[in-house]
Amino acid sequence: MKDYIPFYKKCYSIRKVETHLLELFRQGKVSGTVHTCVGQEYTGVLVGKYYQDGDLAVSNHRGHGHYLSITDDLNGLIAELLGKDNGSSKGIGGSQHLINKGFISNGIQGGMTPIASGYSYANKLKEKLNVSFVFIGDGTLGEGVLYETLNMVSKWKVPVVFILENNQIAQSTSFKQSFSGDLKLRIEGFGVNYLEGSIYEMDDLDQKFFEAINKTRNDFTPSFINVELGRLNSHSKGDDNRNENLILQLKKLDPLNLFLSKNKEIKDSWDIEFDKIINNSVSIADNHPIHDIKSSQVFNLKKSYIDDGVYKKNDLTRNKNRFNDLIYNYFKEFFKENETSFLLGEDIETMNEFNPKEYGGAFKVTKDLSLLYKGRVRNTPISEQAIAGFGIGLALNGYTTFVEIMFGDFTTLIFDQIYQHASKINLMFGKIVPLPLIIRSPMGGYRGYGPTHSQSIEKHFLGIPGFKVLALNQLIDPAIVYKKAVNEKSPMLIVENKMLYTRKLFENLPNGYDLYLSETTDYPIANLRPIEDDPVFTIVAYGGIVNEVMLAMEDLFIEEECMCDLFFPTELSNVNIPDLKKSVQKTKKILIIEEGNSFASYSSEVSACLSENNVLDFQLFRISNNGIVPSSRDLELNVLPSSNKILELIKKQL
Repeated sequence: MKDYIPFYKKCYSIRKVETHLLELFRQGKVSGTVHTCVGQEYTGVLVGKYYQDGDLAVSNHRGHGHYLSITDDLNGLIAELLGKDNGSSKGIGGSQHLINKGFISNGIQGGMTPIASGYSYANKLKEKLNVSFVFIGDGTLGEGVLYETLNMVSKWKVPVVFILENNQIAQSTSFKQSFSGDLKLRIEGFGVNYLEGSIYEMDDLDQKFFEAINKTRNDFTPSFINVELGRLNSHSKGDDNRNENLILQLKKLDPLNLFLSKNKEIKDSWDIEFDKIINNSVSIADNHPIHDIKSSQVFNLKKSYIDDGVYKKNDLTRNKNRFNDLIYNYFKEFFKENETSFLLGEDIETMNEFNPKEYGGAFKVTKDLSLLYKGRVRNTPISEQAIAGFGIGLALNGYTTFVEIMFGDFTTLIFDQIYQHASKINLMFGKIVPLPLIIRSPMGGYRGYGPTHSQSIEKHFLGIPGFKVLALNQLIDPAIVYKKAVNEKSPMLIVENKMLYTRKLFENLPNGYDLYLSETTDYPIANLRPIEDDPVFTIVAYGGIVNEVMLAMEDLFIEEECMCDLFFPTELSNVNIPDLKKSVQKTKKILIIEEGNSFASYSSEVSACLSENNVLDFQLFRISNNGIVPSSRDLELNVLPSSNKILELIKKQL
């Protein structure tokens, strides 16, 4: 390094900020927690040295130094920790959740690694020579998502530089206690370029950063730099269980401390300069208000609605192809018209250089898309969390991204990426961040796939702020749903029932009903109304179970000459069913049917919504499956909702 003074000046400016933040915490001006990077400033400053416009730096819970190195946004950082509206995340994100041009952080260990990788892959697709920098600590070496990501970036040649800040302790657990094996062999086993360096040999470390970043930027070869350094402060404010002699030794060896001890005049000058700058930033923040949550666009969540609405009679002469063909046709047209689109998932490609025969997805939805749109429809490893995170990164960088999870049962493996990352990007950073990400997955039983391939577990994704859940049914063209979903540019899960793939649009529509579609909701609701007779029941159902309801209605009319008022919503993340109140007040009976568990579920929310809207004089009935799904066909039909169960319940009440 030719000139140490600018380098150490930047490092010291960060250390001074961290020291001031701890003082502000002691004064009660900063709440929560403060993870300082004292002793670790060097890695962020080195990345800042080689950072180029268009790159992305992704950080973790100890990211103040990284943020300042990349953005120089001291005012935004100080205001954020003081909880003010001029903070980088308007005081919502706080210390661990910062965002700025070219920078984003989250406190979840390892969770941002696939996101940074997807973002960088989007740059590669755009033929840009940009890289993503991912800061991790040695504690993150225990996280499986890191290794899923390393495998993907190596296989797909994604330009990512991983910087391991190896301070030998994760909060209070020694690296020696938690890590097994050889790190170099572990990283090189993925085919990733591995380098080692130490803050105690700064010239060599600088050279290692230069080599790694240059190689990654120009050759699309991911690199991993293991940096030896020392954390001089506690994990957070005062939770340090290390030996005092070890901490004293680290402070004695610290390069910045050594430099300052030999250059007292420079230190005194910098102290005056930095104190003035930091105090000014604190003053600016003090003069700003806190963020107005009530008027914030990110916190204005929709309320349930069941009052009067507008429905339009539907034309039943439209395309009546099988549902997997209808979904395929939508993707085929969308990818043709939108070059910045991407579809990734397990086994979604058809014939390729490795296998000569056709495939195109477990349920034949993607068919030949991988041939039509080479490079934008790709098979992935079996790494659900990395796949989802990769998709988030692609979407964050402008790609409309579809992630297929082969079976809905496996969406449990992506829950962290959805709940802690995708859904919060539009909430915890205090601004709307376009994130056109659609997770699509088949749910449901009736095919004999057994307890881990037949569940309907969409209820576990309901109620996540910033995340929508939609369910297709055979009365609504899936292209309508997908077009609306894509235009939102926000993360969501679309449930595609397995049995639905084999059915045709409007199949099994019962006689004696007209089909209406809602016009006052974001997503269509199919409402089947009796043409002549008054309904005796109000029924709410969604997804694949709609077929069973319609079969039951046909039999009910034949056997009892009775009809029902049927509501089949698409959106499940909010109870928005216009005219439901009016229908229940008329029939006095409501039956809610869902294929999954009914405890704390969509049916629970519909029931609560009726009560909240003072609809109290009615009988409530529910049909669901509150156990597991057996493999045996007879046992499966025994536990899942069916047309017979629906028919028997209604006949009994009549």
